[in-house]
Amino acid sequence: MLVSKRKDNMKMMNNKKNNRTSIVLGTIMIAIIAAIIICVEGAGFGLESKMIKSLADNIHENVPEAQTYKSKYRKANRHDSENETTRTKREYGKYLFVGDSRYKGMEKANATDEDVFICEVGEGYDYLINQMNNIKYEIDDNTALIIGLGVNDLVNIDKYVDKINEMSQTFDCQIYYMLVNPVDEEQETYSGYHIKNDIDYFNQEIIDRLDENVIVIDTNSYLNAIGFETQDGLHYTEETYENIYNYIKSQL
Repeated sequence: MLVSKRKDNMKMMNNKKNNRTSIVLGTIMIAIIAAIIICVEGAGFGLESKMIKSLADNIHENVPEAQTYKSKYRKANRHDSENETTRTKREYGKYLFVGDSRYKGMEKANATDEDVFICEVGEGYDYLINQMNNIKYEIDDNTALIIGLGVNDLVNIDKYVDKINEMSQTFDCQIYYMLVNPVDEEQETYSGYHIKNDIDYFNQEIIDRLDENVIVIDTNSYLNAIGFETQDGLHYTEETYENIYNYIKSQL
């Protein structure tokens, strides 16, 4: 009887010990599970953020035309890729826009007191030469000269390059060249224009061949990226002219 009672007591002690062990182990398991849940939720949030960022990057990279052209631009254009981080934006006393009918439209939509426009409908390289005295009269060392010609005579690329490079060596002002902006081919054909999109080739030649003193403004890629609207395939709506003007000013 005594032996049996001792066995019963030992059994009860072992059961209590096992129960305490189970409670401890259970508590530890609960803590581990809770930690895992917190980690998973945290990782899930991070993963969700990464997925959102990846989706946004993918949308940006797949904007029609702009990404391909812009990558070529950054590779070829010393003015953009190398000097962008070191060149500081400055305030000019005068902004002189020399261009064609597209500058005419931009002048009507956006001109301010500090802007001077020398521009005419249907003009190109010859107009730049003919207006040289007027251009020289308007400029000083606190002038930004922004040239926006070429869409009406894309064949004169050699003349443009040579003349603008010459101007960059002799003029006191900072010269900018606004790349030729895109057209809506279908709409311009219907309206009787025949520019077509040989524009990208022209722009790339300009980028490759202009002196490093001339700063290129890539409004072409910008418009292809955000979209643009035209009145007749060649000339833009007021909103698009405003976008071009604001982008130019942001790049000076």
